[in-house]
Amino acid sequence: MAALGQALIPFYTGRIIDYASIDPDPAAFEHTIVLLILVSLGCAIFSGVRGGAAPAAPAGYVACNPIPSADLPHTNVHLVLLAHAQFMSLTVFK
Repeated sequence: MAALGQALIPFYTGRIIDYASIDPDPAAFEHTIVLLILVSLGCAIFSGVRGGAAPAAPAGYVACNPIPSADLPHTNVHLVLLAHAQFMSLTVFK
């Protein structure tokens, strides 16, 4: 929904410019302004939900589901990722 809103904002902006200058129509202009405001608010809400849900989902997964590893048995996902990141930084930045 956030992506759809981000695609509709330029569309409605163009229609507002059209109704304000190229083909003046006060009723259509006001209607399009209201639609643009609603789409912008919806886009902001869905973007916030998407941004807030993304960090929350792995946090619950990591806390509840430890994954066994051959190198690090009975560890949480973030510890495995940290170990791999440290290994990669040591090998890349030698």
